[in-house]
Amino acid sequence: MGKTMKNIVVKDTSVLRFFMLCFLSMSCNSYTKPTPEKYKYINRYFSSNDYTEDSIYIVGVLNKILEQNVGPFSAKKAYNIKATSIYLDSILYAPDKKGMVILFITKTDKEKIEYYGDDTTRYFYSANYLFGLKDSISNNIKLFDYGAIRFINFNNYEKAKDALFEYCFGRRATDRPWNNHEPMYNMDDVRFWKGEQFNEIKSDTSFIHLK
Repeated sequence: MGKTMKNIVVKDTSVLRFFMLCFLSMSCNSYTKPTPEKYKYINRYFSSNDYTEDSIYIVGVLNKILEQNVGPFSAKKAYNIKATSIYLDSILYAPDKKGMVILFITKTDKEKIEYYGDDTTRYFYSANYLFGLKDSISNNIKLFDYGAIRFINFNNYEKAKDALFEYCFGRRATDRPWNNHEPMYNMDDVRFWKGEQFNEIKSDTSFIHLK
């Protein structure tokens, strides 16, 4: 079970930390283009207290983003505060602990929205990632909708998560430049965090402004 803030759920952070350490240190041979072992990044640059505090802060921001229908929730016919629950799945920290990637899943009740699909299941699941940047003084976290990649309309949590994780950790092991704001490397690749792309994200205009 996790802590709930309105309709946003934070999974147990100790379990998540263990899972992410295991996940990011294992060889993901089932992926299309897994990160080579010599470049594998271990998500260890955080404490349990940091993770808990950041999770609570991030879900508060995500809640406001959903209420205002901006960023990943700009499609008002598909998401609203009464219909959509947000599950914070994982946070990946940069070595400087300021940069981060936030991975989350949404579950939406079709009976409470203007749904555009024609299947008979009541709920649909979507998966998203956002980049984050933590202020070293205030500890506030800015979220960036850089790339705006969405994985939508899955019939369960695991399928949505699998699609998101394949995109983030299993599609790129390349030295070629990125296109259309897509990551040049997998997000569990040390080159992703050390390269110029993440520095570009920090100054990008995709910062999600809230009222």
